[in-house]
Amino acid sequence: MLRTAVRLLISWYGDILGNCLVRIAIDKSKISTKTRENRVYRYLLRQRYPILGLATAFAVPIIPNLITNYASLRLKIKKSYYLATVALGTLPITFLYAYSGHAISALKFKQLIPLVIIFLLLCCLYLVIKCGVKRVRKYRHRRKN
Repeated sequence: MLRTAVRLLISWYGDILGNCLVRIAIDKSKISTKTRENRVYRYLLRQRYPILGLATAFAVPIIPNLITNYASLRLKIKKSYYLATVALGTLPITFLYAYSGHAISALKFKQLIPLVIIFLLLCCLYLVIKCGVKRVRKYRHRRKN
């Protein structure tokens, strides 16, 4: 169990460091217009609470971190807030990777069941947010007419 916790911390640190390096690389280079046209990217820019939106985007494995990091640059999030957002957002998925890797390597497939459920819940979170956005847009459109 202690080894798995150490793996978790190492992997989590790697995720945080990797996202910081990606953000620096994006800041120094130009990004394609295809990324700027992405629906998830546009959604992240319109968040009422951008830090919460970014943390959720880091936690949902379906959303590419490149888009989330680019959105954080466009939103001009402070570095301290960015680090906290990345740390909180990447922790759930890092936990899943660390403990599922341990369960697979130890051939303890019964331990994978709760991890798969957590992974599916994170994916469902993305779908719920996506449906909520559609409802809000529909409601706003009705109010305008």
